[in-house]
Amino acid sequence: MINYWSNYSVLSDTEKEKYEFSQCEFCDLYPCELISGYTLYRKNNPNSDSLSYNPKEQNYSCVMGGGLVRVKCDSGYVSDGIGDAFKINIIEAHDKKSGDLYSKVEETSDRMKVDRTIGRWEPTQPVFISAQTGSGKNHFIEKTLLPYIRKLNHAKNTNHRILILSNRIALRLQIQDRLKTGNIFPDFEDATVYSLGEYADVMMYQGFQNKVGYYKKQQQSSKSSFIFVICDEAHFFTSDAMFNPYTEKILSAVVNTFQKAIRIFMSATPYECLDYIMKCESNYTTAPNGYLPPPVLYHFKRDYSYLDIKYYSSFDELKGIIETENDENWLIFIDHKKKCEQLKVELDSISSLNGKVYTVSRESKNDDKYRKMVASERIDVSSKNQKGEENEKTKILLATSVIDNGVNFRNIQNVVISDISKVKCLQMVGRARVDKDKKITLYIKRLNGGQLERWIADLEKQQDAYHEHNMSKTGSEEKLRFLSKYYNNHDKNWKNAKHWFGRDIGDPAYVFPNEIACSLVDDVISTYTSILTEVNNAGFCELPGQRYLEYQLSWFGHTYIPGNDITFRDKDAGKKKLIEFLELYTDITIPEGKDGQDKFSIDCTNIIDVAFGRQDKNLGRPYKSNKLNKILTEYEIPFHINSEREGWAIVKQCESSDG
Repeated sequence: MINYWSNYSVLSDTEKEKYEFSQCEFCDLYPCELISGYTLYRKNNPNSDSLSYNPKEQNYSCVMGGGLVRVKCDSGYVSDGIGDAFKINIIEAHDKKSGDLYSKVEETSDRMKVDRTIGRWEPTQPVFISAQTGSGKNHFIEKTLLPYIRKLNHAKNTNHRILILSNRIALRLQIQDRLKTGNIFPDFEDATVYSLGEYADVMMYQGFQNKVGYYKKQQQSSKSSFIFVICDEAHFFTSDAMFNPYTEKILSAVVNTFQKAIRIFMSATPYECLDYIMKCESNYTTAPNGYLPPPVLYHFKRDYSYLDIKYYSSFDELKGIIETENDENWLIFIDHKKKCEQLKVELDSISSLNGKVYTVSRESKNDDKYRKMVASERIDVSSKNQKGEENEKTKILLATSVIDNGVNFRNIQNVVISDISKVKCLQMVGRARVDKDKKITLYIKRLNGGQLERWIADLEKQQDAYHEHNMSKTGSEEKLRFLSKYYNNHDKNWKNAKHWFGRDIGDPAYVFPNEIACSLVDDVISTYTSILTEVNNAGFCELPGQRYLEYQLSWFGHTYIPGNDITFRDKDAGKKKLIEFLELYTDITIPEGKDGQDKFSIDCTNIIDVAFGRQDKNLGRPYKSNKLNKILTEYEIPFHINSEREGWAIVKQCESSDG
């Protein structure tokens, strides 16, 4: 039993000293994976009131959510961390209106017992499972929950079921395939409900909104209602909100429809969606007999030690590596469909890669080769052309976010990401499942100002559209202007509007925005603007985007290692950078101290390490003047550091006539 009242106990000053951040003082998870990122951001931005680039993450709050019970699970598998809490009790009750007898999940109020502990799950208490990809969330559903429902039905002479909602077609198909439920490709209709044996159904979020009436009626059944509803990849409600206008409506429908069911929200990246889901739960969930047990969050420890992370600035830097490592499998995420197609052309032009590159898009769902990839959880599947000849096995899979959630691929040695979102990056990495004692090389792209400016410009258009929608409510002229701009012309505005505004099924003339997206867009623009400012203000001794790159590395528990920077593998470029740096100091004297020789040594060491690799076995220690002079001589850099009474003097030496 979990005593949640301890979260609100009074701490002594001595107890508080162990917490680095004030909002962690009552947290059972401290220290969690967020702390390293917060610490690094505060170090790089000492004048900021925030703990991250996200303006919502202030010193007095935490994205892991307040008002819930946080259960720290060090166990690597979900089933072990949850234990027997899922084992509910079914009781009989009389319907107040009809008087009919029906069965229901026993709640705390039914037990008339308020002991401030968490025992069995119940409908008034949403359950959040926060666990890294590959930690057994689906295994818990398929190997623990489904057999339990079967036994429960046999014991109670009922036919209760589980509903599993997922956000990607491919994810739904892989779940079905693991459960061996016949043909997993009967069609690809979003609204179709697929049975997983006798006791579970699976369907997509996008289709659920069209079947709310069916499920409300089903929930009235005393013998065959849904008693567990699982929202898989629950970050869908926020991560898809910017281009799917219905995610807020879908979330509300799930919570409202299944008030008598236990609602389980599972995600490897709950950081953004937690707050929105809890607010929605509070809107619909009532407190029986005045008692409402708090939501519970099972949070599992993350471990990304299996990643070997390298960094790059443009894809051109990776082409040679991909060509050299063409016996390995690559999963490459690109942020735009057209960029995927362009990159495929470039890679296909390399003779050793021709025929081995495959691009995934929404249209791929009908392609036989992609179906085999999804079913086998491998990209290197065999396929035949129209002549019946065997095609080359795919070695490189190019994809947009169409597969960034939930879908598994094994036998991947390399993953390439170029996104800015923490949720999306962690989800992309999670698509490549790793076997025990194996490593995956992850390549992270260093952001540039142009990329950020384009993203901000697109978001500002969306922000303007929401503003104009609000203005359309103030008068008939404003409404006509809004509809004329976004719905009466088949141009880009009209195409964007399909993603920004939804239409009511019963009243198609009623247009509405996604309230979650309206809330998120301001924060995302603020985040991107902060990063852009940092990129534009990069000092001479750091590449633009370097600080945010290091912040991204903290998500995986890694730190920046100069030798892993692909951008500086070109020694000529590194040599030029070092010469430019030394030339800045040729007319000045460098005094002793933190702002003088110490800073020079650190900056010079960083440039040397990324250009030529670490020159000393003592990692992280700056090189002193004697060591620096040896390095300059070895790599034929025409400078020398003279130690004089006033300080160091950087002397440029005469270069030989042959250059």
